[in-house]
Amino acid sequence: MLYFQVKIKSMRKPLLLNLRRSLVAIGLLSAVFSISLDGYGQCPTPATVSSSATCGQTATLTASGSTGLYRWYNQPSGGAVLGTGASYTTPAMYLQATYYVEAVNSYNNPNCVSPRAALVVSVNPLAMPTGTGATVTCGSSATLTASGSTGLYRWFAGPTGGAVLGTGANFSPPSTLQTTTYYVEATNNLNPSATVTFNYTGGQQSWTVPAGVFSIAVDMEGAEGSRNTNYNNRGGYGGKVVANVAVTPGQTIFIYVGGWPGNAQSNGGYNGGGNQYYSTSMANSGGGATDIRIGGTNLNNRVVVAGGGGGGGFNCGTDGSRGGDGGAATGEDGLYCSSTGNTSYTGRGGSQNAGGAAGGNWCCPQAGSAGQGGNGDFYGGGGGGGYFGGGGSSYGGGAGGSNFADPALCSNIAHTRGTRQGHGRVSFAYTTPFCTSIRVPVNLTVNPLSAPTANSINTTCGSNITASASGSTGWYHWFAAPTGGSPLSTQSNYAMSFVTQTDTLFVEAVSDPNPSGTQTFNYTGSLQT
Repeated sequence: MLYFQVKIKSMRKPLLLNLRRSLVAIGLLSAVFSISLDGYGQCPTPATVSSSATCGQTATLTASGSTGLYRWYNQPSGGAVLGTGASYTTPAMYLQATYYVEAVNSYNNPNCVSPRAALVVSVNPLAMPTGTGATVTCGSSATLTASGSTGLYRWFAGPTGGAVLGTGANFSPPSTLQTTTYYVEATNNLNPSATVTFNYTGGQQSWTVPAGVFSIAVDMEGAEGSRNTNYNNRGGYGGKVVANVAVTPGQTIFIYVGGWPGNAQSNGGYNGGGNQYYSTSMANSGGGATDIRIGGTNLNNRVVVAGGGGGGGFNCGTDGSRGGDGGAATGEDGLYCSSTGNTSYTGRGGSQNAGGAAGGNWCCPQAGSAGQGGNGDFYGGGGGGGYFGGGGSSYGGGAGGSNFADPALCSNIAHTRGTRQGHGRVSFAYTTPFCTSIRVPVNLTVNPLSAPTANSINTTCGSNITASASGSTGWYHWFAAPTGGSPLSTQSNYAMSFVTQTDTLFVEAVSDPNPSGTQTFNYTGSLQT
């Protein structure tokens, strides 16, 4: 029998089949093959051990075996490489997560890759604090204390949920009238919520997303257009948009806060306000849009836009020919003598897919465009900046620019037209991740007041008597029954006239002689507290 030793480097299956067919063709049906696949296919799966971390801390994951070369991921297939090597340190952990590791035979162009092995990272709560309760007499002040764990504490009325009653190692309960159990938890952040605000500067601003933040609540407004002081026609007000925006920790957000040109101005406001070239005594420029950009600084990187208002125009004073308000899906058209939609004179509002048309009965206003309000000419105002800018006018006010929110990154979106006077503004509200321990009960034990002293009275029928009490708090209520009823007196002495029969009175000490009260508020025209 013939014996063939065939070594094929990286041979694929079709070549093997062709070799078999050749052997069969020459009648060597009993030939024997020994095929060595040199470095092609799957590496063995590495060995791993799942890990845990205390909330807010990192975890170190390790792999062993197989090739000794490893790549780490946060998903079971595809995705970016998080790190390489036998160990990987996670970011600070706040929730349970699964990481993955694969073995390779080379970090550069490997031709051997193992299946990925999963490593679950569980997150443990912070260590519980130690709570120390207090025992007091009813109505007295009390202080409960916490110690240990992180040194940062929050106090609650229940074991889960509810409003924070206080923070810090010491807590004074608001009431000490009855025995109550309070609860304290340790945390690593007493103030996880924050707001950052950006005002007009006339230039680009930037902000870096903090660690652990994946969503921000954006609230922003565009700028007002310029007022025509000669005819008292205001510029259109800037639009408003609010939305929750998905972000990535460490990401840079670029902020452009729209500028108000000022009164009787010809140059458009910063970030897209249209100019007015003919005469500032007849018409004025548009306000700038406000926007944020992610992934770059070009117009196509805009994620949220609040439109600016158009410039005030000629004739029909007291806002009869005001600029159109910015905002909403389509900015407001400019006004001429209190009328919108006059295409012979006034520009049209910018929309979601095009700049507003120019009002064209007179030479030579311009249409709005992406991010830019059209220029006004002759007696017409400039358009406001926006996602698409408002059109410039030849008579009357310029049109407002449009709002925008990218649906791929934004949720809970709300647009409002014409809310902002003056320069635009931006604010981001966000919550950084934080950790807490299991809550620990802390008892406030309240003992009743000590009983007052009252002496019995022996008297003759028909006499007048005065019963008196002493001791305890020095404040007393007198009653005709051992429980319930209304007080007969709130003094230390209780007088009775013409006593004709044996009777029993009851007296109790109280912590407050006048627990009830009334507060009256009359109209002042302003906030009262």
